[in-house]
Amino acid sequence: MGDRFYQDDDEKLWQKRPIKFSGRDYSRPTEVDRDRQHSTAMFKEALDDMMAVIDQGGVKHGYGSWKDKDNPSLQHKKNCDSMFHHLAEHFMGLDKDPDSGVDPLLHLACRAMMQYTRKKRGYDAQD
Repeated sequence: MGDRFYQDDDEKLWQKRPIKFSGRDYSRPTEVDRDRQHSTAMFKEALDDMMAVIDQGGVKHGYGSWKDKDNPSLQHKKNCDSMFHHLAEHFMGLDKDPDSGVDPLLHLACRAMMQYTRKKRGYDAQD
């Protein structure tokens, strides 16, 4: 099976310190303010669409395949190539990916999120 993702890995990640900007701890509910509420609304709107893309990818590639450390389509270079491809589609004015029919920016965002998570887990050996 190799070094595949397991639930214990998730629990270890949640114990890491949250990212702080401007000295504010965004993980603490006592520091929620009006700006954060607006950011949360924007994030939720994008996240709902991203979840649909991730679900579509799960059907196509297998659910959780992004967590597979040895997934060839998510190796550093190949994943970055895909992100550039989706950015180029957006730059050229395409608002629907030819394969999936959704906005290429959603694919870019999902790929970036997967790349970041894989990097955080130590899977991002640049090839």
